[in-house]
Amino acid sequence: MLLLGIIAILILITSLVWNTYTKNKKQKEMEAAAAAAQQQQQEEADALALEEQNTLTLLAAGDNMFYDRILTSGSKNNWNFDFLYSRIAEDIQAADFAITSQGSVFTSDHNSVSGYPLFAAPTEAADAQAAAGFDAILHASSLTFAFGESGVLNTLEFWKQNHPEIYPLGIHASQTDADTVAVAEVKNFKISMLNMCQEFSSSGFTSENSYLIDVLSRARVTALVSKAKKEGNLVVFFLNAGTAGTEEPDEAMQEWVEFLVDEGVDIIIGSGSHVVQSYEMLENDDGHKTLVYYSLGNLVSTQESVSGLLGGMAQITVKRSEVTHEVYVEDYTMLPTVMHYNEKKDNFQVYPLDEYTSELAEEHDIHQYSDEEFTLSSIRTRFRELSAKITEQAPESSADSMQEENAEPEAKSDSAAE
Repeated sequence: MLLLGIIAILILITSLVWNTYTKNKKQKEMEAAAAAAQQQQQEEADALALEEQNTLTLLAAGDNMFYDRILTSGSKNNWNFDFLYSRIAEDIQAADFAITSQGSVFTSDHNSVSGYPLFAAPTEAADAQAAAGFDAILHASSLTFAFGESGVLNTLEFWKQNHPEIYPLGIHASQTDADTVAVAEVKNFKISMLNMCQEFSSSGFTSENSYLIDVLSRARVTALVSKAKKEGNLVVFFLNAGTAGTEEPDEAMQEWVEFLVDEGVDIIIGSGSHVVQSYEMLENDDGHKTLVYYSLGNLVSTQESVSGLLGGMAQITVKRSEVTHEVYVEDYTMLPTVMHYNEKKDNFQVYPLDEYTSELAEEHDIHQYSDEEFTLSSIRTRFRELSAKITEQAPESSADSMQEENAEPEAKSDSAAE
């Protein structure tokens, strides 16, 4: 009996030990599985975070032309121009980095504010551009010296004192500054930015103060692009050239684009024609690809031609390879816009095309100045014709996006349009 009792006790002890061992083993296995799952989740989160840091979204918008009617409307609104950009601010702010073209100077003196033909916008217009979400403002154009050296310097001083986070491009206070490439560090990207315009003649603009405005010359472009490549991993060139009012890039624009493509620029954003033109991906003899938007047209204006009221906002996705550190354009498209102003002169706004309505087109004040057809259907037709010009090199998503923008929308009520 004693032996049986001892055997029973040994069996019980063995069972307890085995159960404890099994329980501990399962516990350790569960803990290991949980740790592995947590590590996998962390690795996936890190990969997503790294992918996000290696993805850059750019938005570039066209020219801001502050004509007299816009200035009058702003003056009646305590010189606040936020209303111009309220419909597109969400798109602007969604981008990692956004740029628009001013192409003229700002003034803090309301008595010196000027519309066509000299153009000097109030500094409150610059405040509105900053509030809308733009990160860089282009100033190089033939209009920039209309108010002489003081106009350029006062504009630079305004940006420095009031919005130091903004990059004013194409104008400088010294030769040293003019020889420096503006580089914006965003995520894992260093965006080297250059803004130059065609040669122009203006009283007081001489070789001694030519640093004030960046003017195109092949030697200078080559030197600055070379420096831009060394200091950044993405080179964006803002090219103000071409002939105003033309729907196709002229010979001068094409020659400069070809030259910049050969120089190895990554992205070219054109302006100067004040009319939306096509965009495409080009490649030089070395196999380097350059994305070119020939013109984004006008963003803000009260021009009296249909083409002068239509614009485009370039939307570009850039990627950086974590393995090779190569930076390349992954996707690109254009968001069509319409500059609206009505007969009552109390509604000046830039609308995305997909938010524009037949009612708005009908009340547009352009009907007082032009016999051109201006209906929602005719506007969409113009953008469809533009999309048809886009080269087959464009990615499918680019063409698809343009088609979506030009699709006939569902009917909107008048209240939804206001």
